[in-house]
Amino acid sequence: MLRGGVEQIGSLLAWFARGRRFEACPRTRVLHLNKHTMKILTLIIKQKYFDEILSGEKTVETREIRHNNFKKYCEIDEDGYALFDEENGVFVPRQYDAIRFYVGYNKDRASALVEVKGANIGIFVDEEGKEIVYDVKGEEFLATYIDYDLGKVLEKNV
Repeated sequence: MLRGGVEQIGSLLAWFARGRRFEACPRTRVLHLNKHTMKILTLIIKQKYFDEILSGEKTVETREIRHNNFKKYCEIDEDGYALFDEENGVFVPRQYDAIRFYVGYNKDRASALVEVKGANIGIFVDEEGKEIVYDVKGEEFLATYIDYDLGKVLEKNV
């Protein structure tokens, strides 16, 4: 959850705004499944976690949002800034219908397509409840993460 008022939100927006010079594009694919076009996020995962997802033990996938990958995880406005929902006090996660998980980087690797039920962006805080900020080339960035709520396994290739 976000802490603080509108003044603190400005610093959060500045964090995402500074990342706009990075032109990394999200790795997404479009899949036609059951006559429905799906927006798919591609992620690499370890075998242990892959097995937990397939068995239903792991229902949330968490990824750190950094200055060089925020466009992959956050909705972006026309100026290249991360969208912020002022009414609810949260950054708006990029919407995906599913995640394609690949195990490692080998050519012949296991994969699975898993439904995404929802996503939420959070802010890392220290033991005192203060937001964690880190420095990249003299600029401050807020440490954030995204949680994807996973649904059913739509396809698997093991």
